[in-house]
This record gives sequence, structure tokens and C-alpha cells, in this order.
Amino acid sequence: MLNRSQTTIADGSLNLFIVAARYEDEGGSPLVFRSVYMVAAANQLIYEFQIETHWDDYEGLVSLMAAVWSFRPSAATVATPTPYEARVLALGFTPFGSTVSTLDGSGGSLDAVKGICAGSSSGYCQQVFFFHDGEYLGTDAFSPSSSILELHAAGVARIAVTYANYAPSDALCCPSLSPVTITYTWDGGRLQASGEPPGH
Repeated sequence: MLNRSQTTIADGSLNLFIVAARYEDEGGSPLVFRSVYMVAAANQLIYEFQIETHWDDYEGLVSLMAAVWSFRPSAATVATPTPYEARVLALGFTPFGSTVSTLDGSGGSLDAVKGICAGSSSGYCQQVFFFHDGEYLGTDAFSPSSSILELHAAGVARIAVTYANYAPSDALCCPSLSPVTITYTWDGGRLQASGEPPGH
């Protein structure tokens, strides 16, 4: 149940209007939902459902926040991370979303986890972490990207990552260029990228 929320609209930026949200679960216990999840989930909704956003529309704002709340991570997920999520946490990132997996064609699997920089107030600090048969391979790029929109299996031993693509003058909330998808392929010995993420 929504107990209290505080919002501020400024500069058309998601991370500025979602300042704090306090909820109570069905048992009446308070839950403080970190803004980083709100921002990342809101961006995911905007991308996947092609939502037209008008940040001066208060009713639309409240509706979007309600939809974002439905994407919150469960307490069980936070309390008991998977081995992949535990490694991402140890590297200083907060796992976000489900692990994406695909078979490698040799009886094993290629797996990827999206992470958000721990301590990020806006959520615009994201990286993908790759694993093969449980062994950590590395990240999609040397440094984090501002916004990673989607991860999905793209065939045997292939995982595709879609990145927001920003023009030089774009605000973080509003990339104006077409998203860029890079495919990462396990060749049996190393991970190969089909290109370079935008902004790197």
C-alpha cells in the first residue's frame, strides 16, 4: 500500500523527479524503495512499451510510478542472490533484472547479468557481466554505459545487448538517437563483441 511519496519535477529528468518513495507491505512493515530501481525500471518501461512521457503531467507521472513499483525486486531476490548475482555484488554493482542464458552448443551455457553501479543515485551507470558455465568472463565494456535497455539470447552462444544512444546534447533521461544492439558471442575460448557500445 502506498503510504507516502515525494516527487520533484525538474529538467525533465527521471532521476530528479523520483526523490523518495515510502511504502508499506501487506503486513504494515515499511519498505523504502531505492530510487535506482525506480529509474532503471521506468526507463525499461519507456523503452519496451514506447511510452510517450510528459514530465509536467502529474497524473501521468503518478501512473508511471505505480507501474514502476510493480517491477520492484522481491525481498527474496535481494536476500538470496544467485551465484552470478553474488559475483556482480562483489564487483560493486547491484544486479537488475533476470539472468539471461543461452546454450553454448557444447553442453554448457553463456549467461549475462545487468548491473547498476552500487551507490548510483540516478541509475545511469550500468554494465553487463558475462559468465560461461559459472566462470566469470568479464564485462561488456571497460567502463559502464549510461543506460542498457535490454539483454536477450540471440542464438547458440550469443547474447545481444541493446544500449541507449545519446547525442552530445541529450539529457540522460532522453536519448534521441536510435538504440544500438551489440551481440556478444562465445567462440569456445573467449567472448567476441560484434561492435563497440555507444559512448565508449
